[in-house]
Amino acid sequence: MAVRSKKDSLSGFWGRAVAGCSLIFSFLFLFIIAGRNVMTIADDFRKEMSIQVYFDRAISPEEIAQAQLVIRNMEGISEVKFISSEDALKFMQMEFGSSLFSELQTNPLPPSFEIKLDRDHQALKQVRKTADSLRAIPNVTEVDYAGELLGKVERLRELVIYVGLVFLGLISLAATAVVSNAAQILYFREKEKIEVMRMLGATDFYMARPLIIKGTLIGVISALIAILISLAIYLALGNEFMRIEFVPVEIILAVMGWAGLWGAYGGYSGYARGRKQRISG
Repeated sequence: MAVRSKKDSLSGFWGRAVAGCSLIFSFLFLFIIAGRNVMTIADDFRKEMSIQVYFDRAISPEEIAQAQLVIRNMEGISEVKFISSEDALKFMQMEFGSSLFSELQTNPLPPSFEIKLDRDHQALKQVRKTADSLRAIPNVTEVDYAGELLGKVERLRELVIYVGLVFLGLISLAATAVVSNAAQILYFREKEKIEVMRMLGATDFYMARPLIIKGTLIGVISALIAILISLAIYLALGNEFMRIEFVPVEIILAVMGWAGLWGAYGGYSGYARGRKQRISG
């Protein structure tokens, strides 16, 4: 009866460790989902962002053709669309109503090019470099792009990355502490058995192995439970709030492997701490 009570106590103790780690890893997966969502929005903005190049209204068709050739040959250009003065006026009339422009004697809108950059040239530094090159083209009067907004988007992406690294570090410490404390308590509960094994010549690694295995299992099982919790929350929120899919399989597997490694480290750490206290005590 006492043996069964002891087993139940240990099972409940490890169960609490799994519950604690599951809660910790749930926060990690929810942060990954939120972070990926922010990164997707930022990447979509960079992808859809365009540079507007305006020319002198007196420019000739030959000069327009020459300018288009120069732009297409520039590094990082993925798409070039010419917008004539007439097309620009038609667009403005559709957007704001033809009555607003009915009294104009001449078309005041200049011809322009709408330019999009490839993925490798969408960062603010490359966009600025491209804009400077465009300004050097003859008959260009203005080059316009959402530089200030793009800078804010890039700073947001960097913030998500930095916060993610800090958050990952805190999650690692918290999970290790939970498993390590559980392993240390188990060490003291099994210290008589461990002392016997030591007297028989068992190495530290051999005696710590059960705790390392349990720590690994706690990490992997907790990560799996956290995935299910995060998935339930994700589905409850619905696509109205989540513009991306759930965490990819490769990230799930990576987190489970990482959780298993930190769980193993926590198991060995608990053994080492327990042995150190035994020796100092």
